[in-house]
Amino acid sequence: MLIKYVNSNEFPTPQARQEILLIPIILALSLALLGCTPKLPLFPLTIDATNPNATHQKTISRFDTIEFRSFVNGTNHEIKGLRCTVTTPDGAVLVEFNPPAMVRFPIFKGQTTIIDGKCTSVLTGQFRTAEFQIKPKNLSSPKNEGITLSLGKYGRSVTGVFSIRDRTQDLFKYPTRVQILAR
Repeated sequence: MLIKYVNSNEFPTPQARQEILLIPIILALSLALLGCTPKLPLFPLTIDATNPNATHQKTISRFDTIEFRSFVNGTNHEIKGLRCTVTTPDGAVLVEFNPPAMVRFPIFKGQTTIIDGKCTSVLTGQFRTAEFQIKPKNLSSPKNEGITLSLGKYGRSVTGVFSIRDRTQDLFKYPTRVQILAR
């Protein structure tokens, strides 16, 4: 489509104005469609991350399911062909999977540990690697606990607020989605 430049005493018709206004809209829509890539389908089954050979003495209170997806670092291009291993320092969690996948993690009473993960490419033609950590969020996080020390013009003051809550009853939650950025 050609745009006709008009001089100062010639006004474009309403149809010409509409055509000129359509150019940025068409350009924006085509760029938006190019940036949208469909998600890869998830593995149909949820994978259990509990290590059956673990020697932990913790009681599982419930499970959280996390959706794992892998992307090329710095892009929104989802990739497949990574092999991920996820573990915890105490050995309570151990699982291998290929993203995209849904993985079920145990939530233990008391302190739930940080999950470490490492992924490497498998049969993709390009070597890719990624490392990540998943930290559980304490939903029972301390509120108004601790000690403060104030030094003022007229003297010192020490204030303290202490909690007598049972920390073994704290509730933890893992995130529902994790994006693995492979480089």
